[in-house]
Amino acid sequence: MKLQLLTLLLLNTYLLLGQTKKIVIAECNPFNNYSQNSAYLKSMNCLSNGYKVNQLNAGKLRTFVPLISQVSYPLNLQDAVLFEMESASKMGINAFRFPYYIMANPSYDEAFLEVLNQYFTTAQEKGLEFQFSIEVILRNNNKQISHQFYQKMLTDRLGKIFEGRQNSTSWLRDKEGNIMLFVRNPEYIEEYFYTKKHQQNAKEIKGLLEDISLQFNKVLSKVNASCSIVYYNNYIKDLNYAKKVSNYFSLMYYPPLKQFREKEMDNISVFCKRKMIPFIQPVYNQVHNNRLKWKSNNKYVGKAYKEELDPNDVYLNPNPKDFSKNFVKTLDQAIRRDADFIDLTSWNNYDEGSHIAPEMHLQFSLSEILKFKLSDWRNELTKVTEQCHINQYSTTSTYNLGTVDEVADKIAFELVTLLNSPADLYINGQFYQVLQSGLTVIDYPSEIAKAKKYSVRRGATKVFEQKLVQIPKREFSDTIYFSSSTADEKLWKEYTQSIINNYIQNQKSRFLLSSEETAMWYDALFTYTVQKRKNLLQHDINSSTYKSNREKYEKEYYNAIRGPLTKFNYDVFLEMENDQKRGKGIVTEDEKELLFLDYNLLPESHQGELK
Repeated sequence: MKLQLLTLLLLNTYLLLGQTKKIVIAECNPFNNYSQNSAYLKSMNCLSNGYKVNQLNAGKLRTFVPLISQVSYPLNLQDAVLFEMESASKMGINAFRFPYYIMANPSYDEAFLEVLNQYFTTAQEKGLEFQFSIEVILRNNNKQISHQFYQKMLTDRLGKIFEGRQNSTSWLRDKEGNIMLFVRNPEYIEEYFYTKKHQQNAKEIKGLLEDISLQFNKVLSKVNASCSIVYYNNYIKDLNYAKKVSNYFSLMYYPPLKQFREKEMDNISVFCKRKMIPFIQPVYNQVHNNRLKWKSNNKYVGKAYKEELDPNDVYLNPNPKDFSKNFVKTLDQAIRRDADFIDLTSWNNYDEGSHIAPEMHLQFSLSEILKFKLSDWRNELTKVTEQCHINQYSTTSTYNLGTVDEVADKIAFELVTLLNSPADLYINGQFYQVLQSGLTVIDYPSEIAKAKKYSVRRGATKVFEQKLVQIPKREFSDTIYFSSSTADEKLWKEYTQSIINNYIQNQKSRFLLSSEETAMWYDALFTYTVQKRKNLLQHDINSSTYKSNREKYEKEYYNAIRGPLTKFNYDVFLEMENDQKRGKGIVTEDEKELLFLDYNLLPESHQGELK
């Protein structure tokens, strides 16, 4: 009873404080994490030895090596989700929106609930003010499942999601205290649209919005949680459609690319403000857009395409030529419209190239832009860490895939600066232009791309200096976009510190290390991670130089930790390392236990001594 009263008190306090708080929600694939599960690691690609030509079968190229993959081996699930939340919070993100597919198989459902539970548990145990929401993704025209059974499946699965956590303060809630439940393709809950074979339109849906609302009320009445539907508005050109939707649903969100339809989004934001409906601004990171297209018809190769592709039949479409400008532009629109929420696509959709989470090539350019703009949106501007980012595109491909329009012919790179006061930009020692305070984003043409050095000065004082990083030539195209910054080292340490600390603390408990031995191991691991990072940035992951460096740095690391460990413990450590490399420490989809999570050398009767 006391616990229930405390939960209600916390919830009421949250509601009183949360009504005026501006929230950033980021789409987060719960399976793109760094835990010891092969199913999750598959899309992270962090144990891959390289990029294979047959990855063209997916109709796109992978463009990433996650930053964390060079820090340690995969983490236990708790540490993995903790890293995600802590990293997102550093950028000003308050909540994750987890896409959830209703028609997925039971294995997916079980895995989703496992990860979701870990997010809630970790946030509570660590005292994190981080929130979560579910985005239910509805499908239609499934001949094997009747509409009645489909609604039952939706009801049952939502019941499992909310069971035991319906009163949690970690849910993202509206101003009335209801859990915000995002629903994509909400019209498919109605039988007519669920069974319909051809494309529906706004006029058809408007005529059945009342029934769609009643169907959702029917489902939610059987779920032990108080929810409000956040309705997916895919028809923003029709303002009357938004008005009609608002009669039945209290909130709307929008497809990411709708952010570029400024006039229509302006009309909706004005309407929402007039009706006192919280406005959700879509923000989409469109830096990567390297999808394959057919030469025959200029259409995208489908992501589900399974046949072997002939490079002569396809080409790689060019990336957007404005680098981060569209990202900045839509954040500015959120400020101008005084949006109540920002809906960011995405936190970690690496294989779609819309991610904001740090990885080895994008690094911290967009995350620092986001952090700066969010402080402006929230009216909490403070002094910034002055920094300069240089963003550039690498060679598109070595698959002999051409592009219709070569980016390098028009724009060589982009300079992003964050300054507390105006300063002067010098290129190769010569004055080039004045940089304003705050955020400045400038495109530079190809004629100055060969410049070796960029420096920012105030009078005779050098603020910082940045050299144009030469992107390594790679056997396979693992990135199109590449960023380097004067703040990389500082930010890299800030974001990965908790991972290293957690790993070292686990080893301290496992091998009963003294404080001095723990410090020795920490220094050795930190040196090792710096070496691995630089090696990956400077060399192709399949090159002989990269491989020989990797072996050299690993040997140096192993030798460095011989001191803190006894011979027996050192042999155990090597055995565990080798097991990880062979995949033995990685759990498959069918295995639910983390093999090394509870590994301990102490007999069972003495394990309490570690607490």
